Amino acid sequence: MWEMTKGAARQKLTARAQVDHETLEALRASGALVVDERRRRPLYFDGRFLTARDLTREQQYFLARQADLGRAGGTGVVHGLMVYSNNGTSLTIDPGHGVTIGGETVILPRSLTVQLSNLAEVQRLDLSFGIARRPSPAPRSRSGLYVLALRAVEFTANPIASYPTSITDTRTVEDGEIVEAAVATLIPYPDDGARSEVGMRRARAAREIFVEGASRGLPIDALPLAMVLLDQGVVRWVDVFLARREVGSSHGDVLGLGYAPRAVREAHLVQYDHHLADVLRDRAQANRGARFAASEHFLALPPGGRLPAAAINTTDFTQSFFPPEVDVDLSIIPDDEVAALLEESILLPPIDLTAGGEALESTAVSVLLAVPRQHMRLVRNVLARAQKQNLMRTLRSVSPGLIAQRRPALALEDLRGARSIAPPSAQDNMLDAAWAEALASASALSGGLLWYARRRNLQHRSDLVGASLRVTAEEFPDELRLETRITEGGITALYQRIRVAASAAGFAEVVAFLSSRKITGSRLLLNVVMRELELRLEPIVPTPAAPARPELLRLDAVADLGELYAHASFGDGFAVLDDDVIEEVTTAATTLDVVATPIARMDLSASMERIGDRMRGTDNAGDRQQFASDLVNAATGATPDAAVRTLVEATLQGISP
Repeated sequence: MWEMTKGAARQKLTARAQVDHETLEALRASGALVVDERRRRPLYFDGRFLTARDLTREQQYFLARQADLGRAGGTGVVHGLMVYSNNGTSLTIDPGHGVTIGGETVILPRSLTVQLSNLAEVQRLDLSFGIARRPSPAPRSRSGLYVLALRAVEFTANPIASYPTSITDTRTVEDGEIVEAAVATLIPYPDDGARSEVGMRRARAAREIFVEGASRGLPIDALPLAMVLLDQGVVRWVDVFLARREVGSSHGDVLGLGYAPRAVREAHLVQYDHHLADVLRDRAQANRGARFAASEHFLALPPGGRLPAAAINTTDFTQSFFPPEVDVDLSIIPDDEVAALLEESILLPPIDLTAGGEALESTAVSVLLAVPRQHMRLVRNVLARAQKQNLMRTLRSVSPGLIAQRRPALALEDLRGARSIAPPSAQDNMLDAAWAEALASASALSGGLLWYARRRNLQHRSDLVGASLRVTAEEFPDELRLETRITEGGITALYQRIRVAASAAGFAEVVAFLSSRKITGSRLLLNVVMRELELRLEPIVPTPAAPARPELLRLDAVADLGELYAHASFGDGFAVLDDDVIEEVTTAATTLDVVATPIARMDLSASMERIGDRMRGTDNAGDRQQFASDLVNAATGATPDAAVRTLVEATLQGISP
């Protein structure tokens, strides 16, 4: 028969290895033993005198283990606990449960409505729980950003009689139960925004949380549910996913490389989607339209999300949503592949709209036209007939004359010849119509919204696989025109000097740079550029091991000079001044090189270009002739550099912009 009160009948738990005293002392001496002071429990045996302290220690032991297990599975909301605003006077929390940062389980068995007019009670809870260091403002005047959170608390209740523990003691009444509960409270979120910045305070908080990874030190036993903006006690907006995190994803960072946990990245996508819906609603009510730049309402964008279809102009296929430095293209995919593409893009960092142009230059985004899969083949055939290539089209920025996206190679390439603007062909018109139809169809199916996804810089798309094809053009006409201009300008000796000093690759860049129509179109500009190249010559002392040349012209020096003239319209101003200067030089019986040298030495080419731009037209013919006369007189004087600089600066200030 099993006797429950006998020690021999009890079975010890064998889940852990038992360590005897000799082994324990050896482990302590070697420093290999680590004791967890939080996890101590009483050792029961027959004949032991039990006190309330022993049973309390056992409860604390199991509570500590339960909290450790809760943190192991992740922290956040398990299900439910969505927050809604009721006409700006109260907040409603759906039933559900979650796990706090400290591992405590918070359960809300039924819906809870928190009246903002009763915040005085919450204020006292804040003080008693240590959330606020000083009393908050009165409920009706409370303003600012707050995090609505559920906090796990406990209290004693149900008094029972307490028997005396000694002969002289008397019976008393003590609470007999510890009751666990959850309390809703508002935790202030530090924010320096003005009261009028309703939308931008939301955008600023989103950037701090999702881009900078800011942590405002929430109590470890609080479960954040939403962020709210209060204005004199009235709710202006509620953003759930600025504070809410789903459980199970908090440890999902990528290989521990410092990326935000997956729960934060997912929350950013959902939060942005809700914020965008509020922005579109407010703009519609104000009759402002859905075409706007993202930086007007956001400071950071998730790597994937939605954007208004109105941001794309189907007339010239430009986009106004993303910054002009971002590389944006338009593509068509089946609607059932959007989720997979967003899942891939969520591993990439967010798009920080406050970053500079250099940081955004390496950012690439695809705007997606999601169409039903059964219509995909029809759309593909229509675009293939018009485009005869992959289903992708570049979206230019609405900013005209953008220099930020121009690479040095492209800038030098543009210098080879002036672009001729040809009227759109029938094929171009058909292509634009096909893309416009696809855009309208995708917009109608998605309620006026399109999807976008950030692309990797290291592309692995199949449409980029192919053979390299070098495109060449007829180079002799440009070079012959360059040689003719050099002979007319009397700078053949300088040209040969540069040819000897430059390497083969460097001289090829020189020829490509100088043969551009913007350079050869003005004899004055050609002379100025040649003198600027002369200033970049590096003298060297010939040695037996060094090449037999007295000077060197490096390739990077030519490329740097090409950057200064990279603007497509540069040279038009010199062309305006060219005839008048040449006529004045001929009259004064001097050389054009005399005028070009101080312009190059004083780095005045940009100022000369602006003067020419502002002296266009027949009405300014007299001013141009006078300026040309003054320029030649200054260049042939005793101090040409200072005189030319003074003349150019004074002329630039005297003419209207």
